[in-house]
Order: sequence, then structure tokens, then C-alpha cells
Amino acid sequence: MRAGPVLAVVVAAGLVGLATLPARAAAQELPPDLPIGAARRATVKADAPATFPFEAPGAGLLTVVVQAEGEGDLVLFLCDDEGQPLPDLLDPDGQPFPGGRSDRDLLGARGTEALTLLLPAAGRYAAVVEVNGSAEARFVISGAFAPTPGLARPADPDGRPSGARALTVGGQAVSVEDAVSPREHDHRDWFALRCERAGTLRVVVRAAEGDLRLDAFAPGRLRAPLASSDDDELGVPGNESVSLAVQEGQVVLVRVAAVFAAAEKIPYRLLVAITP
Repeated sequence: MRAGPVLAVVVAAGLVGLATLPARAAAQELPPDLPIGAARRATVKADAPATFPFEAPGAGLLTVVVQAEGEGDLVLFLCDDEGQPLPDLLDPDGQPFPGGRSDRDLLGARGTEALTLLLPAAGRYAAVVEVNGSAEARFVISGAFAPTPGLARPADPDGRPSGARALTVGGQAVSVEDAVSPREHDHRDWFALRCERAGTLRVVVRAAEGDLRLDAFAPGRLRAPLASSDDDELGVPGNESVSLAVQEGQVVLVRVAAVFAAAEKIPYRLLVAITP
């Protein structure tokens, strides 16, 4: 875990918008808060996910349930205030990724989803609802929060996009060394790659010990990666790579994450370059 300089464009584009709404916005334009201990009807459109902020007074367990009214196919996310889905530290297999996302079609119903996740500290979070396969869907959402101070976790600066370590990438390979340490609450590291040329961006991570995954995102679109790898290249759990086409000046956010929530420290090397 090592924080570095942050690209202003990443900070501006990466925020989910919960804390950056214009001060002049009318009250009816603000997203409704997540209903705790109650239910609320809402509508989600294919081009406009429904967002429900929640201000946590401290660490605790947040449960959110959504149920479509009709045939809508819903997807539920629990995110931090930058729009990054939270890691699922309660996963029984100890694998926290893809994290705070549910598209499991509970009880066989495509529109019924539920999540219970750990909120590691006081702060602003959000439930985000998307719809698949239709223009819009009506649904009911409800939440519950159980304060659990004993599960509080320290902040991890480069575990968030706004703390991403900035790297400038061109034709020459850039190599950096870092580590994740899940038992010390350092589950993921972010890097902001500014592309100096157009071409194919190649991102490679290598770790002799430990199991890693690699994800690449567009700034401000943290619920759906542009590319992902958990393929254990050459049979090595810490070896992953992704490739994607980029333009000059483009910024790509890259996340290196431990696959298991209780793993020991995992040193790794990240290598990035752009080929024609």
C-alpha cells in the first residue's frame, strides 16, 4: 500500500457524484436516501441507474434488498462514495471480489436481489440499482443497518480511485513494485495510467506468492471493468494481464486486488506499456 500523486482528471471523473451535486440543485433532484427499516418504491431506467445514499454513523453491517414489481431484471450494488463496489469481506469463501454486486436472482426471481456488506468506517455509501434487458423497471427497496464498532477497519488511501498512484505510460515499459496485505486491511491498490500515445495498453502483474486479480476501468465507471483477469497465467495465481485499445491522453484506472480476504502480504510487480 503506497499512495502517490493523484491525477486531477481521475478525481473529478471518478466520484460517483453523491458529494459533488451542485449546491443550486433543487431538493427534488437529489437522490433519495436509502430507506432504513422501511420500504420505498422507485423506478430505474436502463440509461439512469437509481442511487440511494446512506450516511453511516460508524462501522457496521448494511443489508439492502430490492424486489421488482413485474418482470424487471435488477442488479444491486453497494458502493463507497466514489462509486467503487465494496469488497465482500463477509464472503464465506473469503473471496471479496467482484465485491458488492448481486445478480443472483434470489428464489428464481430475476428482480429480487440482496446484499449484506461490511461498512468499514463512518462515511457516505450508496446502494445502486441497475436494470437489464428493458427500458425501465419499478421496484421496492429497503435497508437495515447494524452498528458494529468492533469491525471498523483503517482507511487505505490507495484502496480508492482518488488515491490512485499516477503513472505516465508510453512505448517504454514502466515497472513499479508494491504489495497488498489483506490481513492488514490492504486489499487492493489503484493506479491511474495516463496514456502518452494511442495503441494497445498492456498491463501485467506478477507475484511469486499469493493470488491476485487485475481489473481496468474508465474513470467514473467503476461498476463495470473494461477488462479483467483472474486467469492465473502459466498456472501462477499471482500472474495476470489485460490489454485494451487506448487513445493519446486517455486515462485508465487499474486495480490490483488480493483474491482472498485473509491472505498474507503479497508483493507484486506491475508492468505497463503501450504498443502500436
